[in-house]
Amino acid sequence: MDGDDRKRIRNEQIAIAYKQAFASIFPLFFGAFIVLLLFYKTNLTDFVFLWFSVVIVTLIWRIWLLTDYRRNFHRFDHSIWERRFKYVMYSSALIWGSAAFFIFQTSDYLHHFFIIFLLPGIAAVASGTLASLLGLTIVFLSFLLTP
Repeated sequence: MDGDDRKRIRNEQIAIAYKQAFASIFPLFFGAFIVLLLFYKTNLTDFVFLWFSVVIVTLIWRIWLLTDYRRNFHRFDHSIWERRFKYVMYSSALIWGSAAFFIFQTSDYLHHFFIIFLLPGIAAVASGTLASLLGLTIVFLSFLLTP
């Protein structure tokens, strides 16, 4: 296998990641909305609304990047598209991982269960969605599950 083959394979891996990333947008919005509904009456109401707003911004950023790639994938080298994709995914993982801190703000076991159920669920979906980019998947899961 020569350098051209490796580059072509990497380009296909990046294209697969972009193609599969659209499927996770609505479930992430839905999950964020449920977190907002569950935690807005806790003692950190402002923080929950701020967190929700940042999640929405990262989802809009993701939609913008995915549509830009779909329309203009030939405009930049695939390494640039990969770097942009990493920025979006890493920021999303950090924001979602921070949701684990909501567990400590309430004594309601339903709230705890939901967050404990939600974060591994996101991790499971991300493992499949980002499987074509192994390094990105490992860092994403670390950011998501570490808190």
